[in-house]
Amino acid sequence: MATAVLCAAGLLAAQGCHRENPAMAIHDAQPYWTATTTQTAYRATVPIEDWPGHWTGPEGTSLTLTPTAAGYEVRIRNLDGEQVYSGVRVKDHIEFQRDKKLASIWSGNGGDTGMKWLVDRQRCLIVATGEGYCRD
Repeated sequence: MATAVLCAAGLLAAQGCHRENPAMAIHDAQPYWTATTTQTAYRATVPIEDWPGHWTGPEGTSLTLTPTAAGYEVRIRNLDGEQVYSGVRVKDHIEFQRDKKLASIWSGNGGDTGMKWLVDRQRCLIVATGEGYCRD
């Protein structure tokens, strides 16, 4: 019993230290992608300076990036509607918080998106495997 209580307390403390620390910088949070998907899998096909504007995905989905004084407005339209997030540039990608998780936008091609509808496209932005938006 005492061991279970100590384990539970340790897990809560670890989560609190990692997830709830407001001083933690956005780029230090856990990534949105899974352990099997990494940013190194994507080949930068579009310079980050060319990312602002509208990008389209399948079935009416889209991503729109608008520069702001603090970074970027990230506007994502999916089948459930449109959501707006505040993003920041971190080296060669843009990071934003979505559903209390860190999400990142990377440059790649249609094959990198993991979506059969975009496989032949060359200039794409990827948020996660199965979530990509292209221009070309």
